[in-house]
Amino acid sequence: MAVDYDLVAIGDSLEGIYAAEAAICLNARVALICSPHLRGTANTDLLYSRALASPHWQDVSEEKRLREVRQWTKEAMAAPTYRYAPLNSSEQLAALAALGVDVIEGTGEFCRLPQQAFVVGGRQLRSRAYLLTAGSYPAQPDSLGPSLQQALETVGYLTVAALWQQEDLNSLPQRLVVLGNTSLALELSQTLARWGKEVTLAVGNDVLLPTEDREAVRCLQAQLEAEGIRVLTHNPIAQIRQIDGTKWVQVGNVALETDEIIVATRYRPNVEGLNLQGVGVTFEGRSLLRNKKLQTTNPKIYACGSVVTGDCPPHLARYEVDVALKNALFFPGFKSDRRCIPHTIFTQPNLARVGMSEEAARRHYGKDVIVVRHNWQRVPQALIVGETTGFCKLVLLDNGTIVGAHLVGSQAGEYISTAALAIKNHLKITALADLPQVSPTFSEILRQTALEWRQNGWRRNTFFANVRERWFRWRRGV
Repeated sequence: MAVDYDLVAIGDSLEGIYAAEAAICLNARVALICSPHLRGTANTDLLYSRALASPHWQDVSEEKRLREVRQWTKEAMAAPTYRYAPLNSSEQLAALAALGVDVIEGTGEFCRLPQQAFVVGGRQLRSRAYLLTAGSYPAQPDSLGPSLQQALETVGYLTVAALWQQEDLNSLPQRLVVLGNTSLALELSQTLARWGKEVTLAVGNDVLLPTEDREAVRCLQAQLEAEGIRVLTHNPIAQIRQIDGTKWVQVGNVALETDEIIVATRYRPNVEGLNLQGVGVTFEGRSLLRNKKLQTTNPKIYACGSVVTGDCPPHLARYEVDVALKNALFFPGFKSDRRCIPHTIFTQPNLARVGMSEEAARRHYGKDVIVVRHNWQRVPQALIVGETTGFCKLVLLDNGTIVGAHLVGSQAGEYISTAALAIKNHLKITALADLPQVSPTFSEILRQTALEWRQNGWRRNTFFANVRERWFRWRRGV
């Protein structure tokens, strides 16, 4: 049966717009469903958070900083990399349509007909494949039950999006409690503390960032606490109340008096009203169930980005779009592999990682795992600029193959991709040791760590040490 489109992208989030542009460049016939309800806020929140945390704004007054960051964000989203970012302006939609994308404004839902279709304003859009790119919205803290969620609504709170809408940062109160166990919560807490606020980060779980390397998290937590941020772990949030006009948050046995509560928790997939259950798309908990080809349980419907689990950085979303387009438009034989995708928490210093953590590697490979560490105090560039907090940890197999890399240090997110490339291509640590790095730069730490592993290996191998000693004795005529 004939169809109208090769691909219908549902949602004008950053990944949805990227998918529409990429598909049209492949000569496919594409429709993009645009609506404020199909956009999500995760990308915008992340962009504001990264911009406000930048050292570029440290010498600017708070009011001027917020005004300039808003203007910068708008211009950045209009630049070539973000030229179709979700600002919903008529100029941007016209530019996207000029490429050949059928831009359709409005909300809709899937329906079962003689042939499956997505219906918008009474119009049936039939396609060979559909791509869910509707983004995500902030959710309530995972550790809160229904009664605490109701109490939070009663006393009032700020979301990340509402925080950026403040007209004057001086109007923010002095004492702040940030709820959440996410990278955004850590970044926001540090930014607010550097604005001079008294910040308490209430994690609500036993450990901070449970999916990250434990040693890296401890180093980052120590840095946050050194900057005056109070980090509360190992205790759930027990009560949220307002007494005599003052907000109180009880975390375990600790009662926190605060002027404002900021919720920076995980995001929830933006899938309401799409009738996904009606077309056979199922969920696993709060996440869309999909396979490695990025197909949902309906093989004609693909899902990418934060619409799947609620949290997905933009670079990972674009990677998933590339995989999904190859499967949806051509042959469904390509699989996604997140093992070589780097992740970065943009605190200062950054926490960047790719591949397996030390704990995960030991569970999977047992005694065949070797860990090599190198501290920032031995990197010339770190000494020059006075940013020596952090370390580099490489997780290896006993044959030298790199399976994980973890960096805590200044600008670590800028060069974690070097380790990601090594893991993707199954390179050994000797490849990093033989790779010259520009000096002095922060990226030298990768090669220095690899050289340390090589030198330790030379010392441990007594057989070759004896061979080398005999060789040089012979060369000296001894």
